[in-house]
Amino acid sequence: MRAQVVLHAAHGRSHACIAREAGLHLDPVGRWRGRFAQAGLPGLKDRQRNGWITWKVNPFDSAPRHRQSSRP
Repeated sequence: MRAQVVLHAAHGRSHACIAREAGLHLDPVGRWRGRFAQAGLPGLKDRQRNGWITWKVNPFDSAPRHRQSSRP
């Protein structure tokens, strides 16, 4: 998605146009364009977050998995 934002920007599209076509809010569009302008491709990578756990969800799981207790 981030690369698509940058590619649309390279074609001269506005923030609003890119947000509408990509289904994003204006804030992330401006953020990714700015990071790319400042740092190039490395600017599009995820930044490390402080103090928050990053949860990765598998989109193919139909429901969250819970660990079963071995005690009765």
